[in-house]
Amino acid sequence: MKRFLFSSFIVIAITFQALLYGCAAEEGGGHGATLVFSSFDGGGYDYYVTIDDPAVLAYNSVKDYGDNYDEMATGSGFDVRITFYGLNEGSTRVSILASSPIIDIHTMVYDATVDAELNVTLTYRDETPIISFSLCRNGYIECPEYELILLEDGYALFADGTEYAVTEDDVNALYGVFTAYGVEDWDGFDGENPGVLDGEGFSLEVLLNDGTYVYARGSNAFPENYRIVMDEWTEILEGVTGKTFSLTNVFDAALSGVLEDAAE
Repeated sequence: MKRFLFSSFIVIAITFQALLYGCAAEEGGGHGATLVFSSFDGGGYDYYVTIDDPAVLAYNSVKDYGDNYDEMATGSGFDVRITFYGLNEGSTRVSILASSPIIDIHTMVYDATVDAELNVTLTYRDETPIISFSLCRNGYIECPEYELILLEDGYALFADGTEYAVTEDDVNALYGVFTAYGVEDWDGFDGENPGVLDGEGFSLEVLLNDGTYVYARGSNAFPENYRIVMDEWTEILEGVTGKTFSLTNVFDAALSGVLEDAAE
């Protein structure tokens, strides 16, 4: 297993588990809570905050270039410090949209609680276990690449040139297979069996919202639990698309047709 890293200046922005600390709130009294995200000028993330109940909570946001910079310059890294302060006792939900013209868009969700002294507590809500999922299988029968992407308004699945709507239950089912069969341990697998002339190959790339990244590939060589993982993922994905793409099912259907033709 490894954590997904881009370049040094945007790693914190992609990790999604922002630095969180308390501070004295200038407005509203009590102690606020600050989230710190990283970005960079010229294509890095901009962060947009939505508070479900603005009567409970408010915020301010500032850029911090540190001691070395005090103005914009393409490529310059900076921190975005978003401080939340309590207005009234209660609870609400905070959504932070991370938007960039060159990096995938993501949304982070927090539960916010304000106590009687207007102290603010933020708790990260793990609503989206998978950020992206890409699976390609190939062999004696053509099979599409499945591409699951978390967009601003939810998930989308792309297969065979078509976009399909995906429910949270579908995503949770894919994630359930990931955890049940230890797919996290597949990271770095790169197997090949050149002695097999006809067979199957695969490539898999998964990014989770906690930063876990898995990349694996193989040609007639496979990691542990490969077959059961593929069978269960295929059942889920074909349930979304309503189409049979799996190598085994397509091959069986084709073979059945051949046998029927021969019988006639």
